Amino acid sequence: MQWYTLDEYKNPVATVSFPTDEEHKKHQRVAFTMLKSGKRVSTVFLFLDYNYSAGGEPILFETMVFPENNFSELECERYHTYKDAVAGHKRMVKKWKND
Repeated sequence: MQWYTLDEYKNPVATVSFPTDEEHKKHQRVAFTMLKSGKRVSTVFLFLDYNYSAGGEPILFETMVFPENNFSELECERYHTYKDAVAGHKRMVKKWKND
């Protein structure tokens, strides 16, 4: 299994070992926004490649939108890079902020 961590520039780096608790705390959350409606938009680094196809870049980041009182997802989007994840988070906040 291929694990990843982030370097000091937020670039993914492949590793063979499971990320430490310190790495989880340092890198997992990319962004979090609580909307006025109570919905939550959360973007995280996944540490594991979610690209299940035979080729292409690893998919290592994910934004999810959750309703006010539970963790069933309303929407999910995944990304290859930190930069794309930050932009995706902003798009989701904009999309859901008036719902």
